[in-house]
Amino acid sequence: MSSKEIQSQPKNSNFHEGAWHVIIDGQQIPTSEEVYRAYKRPAWVERKRKE
Repeated sequence: MSSKEIQSQPKNSNFHEGAWHVIIDGQQIPTSEEVYRAYKRPAWVERKRKE
């Protein structure tokens, strides 16, 4: 993988091997970015509310 390809990838620990991943019951499930964001959104909202 070239350095340009690496730089264009999201800087997120849940994006690797060319796909987004959610962790459900301890298993990493590859998903699209849209599904990843929909899955994580409630947790992000709650975290912001607590701040």
